[in-house]
Amino acid sequence: QPFTSWTGKLTAKDITVIENALHTVGLSACQQNQMAKSSDGEKQKTLIAKALAQETPVIFLDEPTSHLDIHNKSFILNLLKSLCELHGKTVICAIHDPEVAISSADKIWMTCDNTIKEGAPEDLILSGTINNLFPHTTFNIFSYKLEQKATEDKKEKKHICLNGSGDIYMVTKKALERKGYIVDSCAPIAIDISSENTWNISLPNNGGKKTAHSVYAMLNMIDTFTK
Repeated sequence: QPFTSWTGKLTAKDITVIENALHTVGLSACQQNQMAKSSDGEKQKTLIAKALAQETPVIFLDEPTSHLDIHNKSFILNLLKSLCELHGKTVICAIHDPEVAISSADKIWMTCDNTIKEGAPEDLILSGTINNLFPHTTFNIFSYKLEQKATEDKKEKKHICLNGSGDIYMVTKKALERKGYIVDSCAPIAIDISSENTWNISLPNNGGKKTAHSVYAMLNMIDTFTK
């Protein structure tokens, strides 16, 4: 609630501030709900509304997106960004999810090798700080995601030629790379994506063709052919 005198009595202005805070976080319709019966997302929004009602220029938050589903996580991140950009607030968060920090923060302070590295997310990416902190992953600058490094076993798998376009091509390419394959236009095994969302696999040495009707089936076929 807003700062009050030692009596704790709310003025008309205080009530307006509270209502505005609840409206900002999307909880106007839930203001009579009991906290114990609220969802994790509603509880997190309530805590942010409580901070907003105090009308301070700086807000400190500890893991504001932890235990939230993807919808509420996205809502909270967009809300915090709007507080900075539209309301002039400074929001400082402790976050243990590097992808959330990289995709939403203007500046990051990161503990690494008993020191603190700071800068824009892109500074920490270009300096190698992100990759050094997570040795078993690599940061993909195109997807802005941490990805598992390929194991030696995956590196031995064959290259795959992939022909297609649009979203289905990009999704298929990501699926193959996730499994450790390298998309190579000169590879002997070729996958042709048709407009009917089917995957036609051509095998080398007149090995014939196989057709898959889902990404899962296609990957299983490729795994079988490359053993």
